[in-house]
Order: sequence, then structure tokens, then C-alpha cells
Amino acid sequence: MRSAIFIYRSIKTMIVVILLLIVVVVAIIIGINKKITSWLPQTSSVIEYGGVNNSVTIQKETDTMENSPKSFFWLNSGGLLYNEAGLWHTILGDLPPNSRWQKRYAITNALDTDNGYHPQNIFRLITKSAYRDSVERVYVLVVQDNISQSPNRNDSNGIFLISRYKDPNNLYYSGIRVDGTAVIKKKIDGVYHTLAQTPLFEGDAYDRDSHPSLLPKNQWIGLETNIKNIPPDRVIIELSIDKNNSGQWLKVLSTTDSPSGDIKPILTGGHGGLRSDFMDIEFKDFYFMASTSP
Repeated sequence: MRSAIFIYRSIKTMIVVILLLIVVVVAIIIGINKKITSWLPQTSSVIEYGGVNNSVTIQKETDTMENSPKSFFWLNSGGLLYNEAGLWHTILGDLPPNSRWQKRYAITNALDTDNGYHPQNIFRLITKSAYRDSVERVYVLVVQDNISQSPNRNDSNGIFLISRYKDPNNLYYSGIRVDGTAVIKKKIDGVYHTLAQTPLFEGDAYDRDSHPSLLPKNQWIGLETNIKNIPPDRVIIELSIDKNNSGQWLKVLSTTDSPSGDIKPILTGGHGGLRSDFMDIEFKDFYFMASTSP
């Protein structure tokens, strides 16, 4: 009888010990898993198209600046913006059929986005900060052109820094066009006004079909615009280019925007930003510095 009781107590003790060991092992596994999870980038996502599995931060287009979750940029148009360790890029290539942004743009602007497959054709990125006198700089790289059938694909397309953005119909643009020229222009009440323009990139003359862009591919180009008021009612705008990514900046355009009839300069502060047309681009080292507030 005593022998049976001893065996029973021994088995009971072994079961308790085994259960305690299981609890300890589970706790250790959970702790290790938490440490591993803490090492992973918590803001990253998986690219939604092209079968790529690189981890990147993705910013989605929103209808208003207030709805944008990012503190610096508002993606006004273009569907998606990607950031990989400070290297930004638009959608590259085609969106998959029936993906969210392909379907949305097929409804809202099929003409300019090739039935929704290329929202990056109308890429518009706006800073949330707004200033009056400012310096804005970025390095851009053209990955490829998107030879859209849209009639809006033309020689005026390009890559532009945005200044004093009030709304899509009132702002300044400074940058490089696919016809090889540098340009400064403004848009007032939806109407474009060219303030200054000069040849910059050499090559065969622009032709929509045979030579759709004179902008170099896979080459970093620096754009910088400086804008400030001249009292009482003029605005001076300068555009400088680092054409070969050498760190050597050349001022290629300088213009003064003065009142002309009913067309007035934009004298108060506005947002900065970046625009590109009918191309896939990368960009880096974007900054927007100001000396005065709106």
C-alpha cells in the first residue's frame, strides 16, 4: 500500500515539474518573438504590385491635405508614393488589373492614366508646410517615359518644383520639360503663363512619337528654385540646375513676375511640392526652406 502511494506521489510530482517546464519554455519563446518583432521596421509594408516583396514605406493618395497621414507631404495625385531609406519613387510600371488604384483611376481619369494602369502620369506631391520667400531643392531621376495616347502628353510635360501653391489652379512651377528646355511659369485661375524659358538639354527636336523626351534617363539631376517678393508687388523667381549630379549648380533662369492687367503675381505664401508628367521617376534629398511665414 505504501509503495503504491509513493509511486502515485512521484508521478504527480513529475507531472507538476513537466507542466512548469512547459510554462517556462513558452514564456521564453514569447520573449524571443517579441524581441525579434521589435527589430523589424514597424512602418513598412509590402509593395502592392509587380510581385515584388521588398519592404518599403508606402504613402497613399488622399482627397484632402487634412486626410493625409504623413506630417510633411500630401500626395494629391499619383496613387501611391514609395520611400526606401530616403529614396522616393512613384509607381514604377503597370499597376495590376483590378487593383484598388487601377480601378479608381480607370473611373476618375482613364484618359491620362492609360485606363488606370499609370496613375504616376499625373504625379502631384504637395508639402504641408507653407511659406512665402523660400528655397526648394530636389534631385530627380527619370526611370522611363510612359508613352500614353492621351492628348495631354505633349512638349510642356516634365518635372517641376511647385511654389506658392494655393490650389491646383493657382501656383508657380519651375523645372525641366521633355522638349529639353528649362521653364518658369505660373498658373492663375487655371490658365498657364510662361515667365521664362531657355534650352537646356541637347538632342533631336521633340516629337510626340519619334522623340517624346529629351530628358536623360537614369541620371540624377538637381533642381532648385528660389522665390522672394520685391516690394511692393513683384516676385523674383530663380531656377538653378545641377545637370550632371556633380554638386555644381548653374542658375539657368531668373525672372520677375510683375502685375500685368488683371493678372497679378502670387504675393502671399503657399505650399511647395513636386510634379511630374507621363513618366516614372525617383527623387531624393528634397527640402523646402523658408525665410518668412505666410
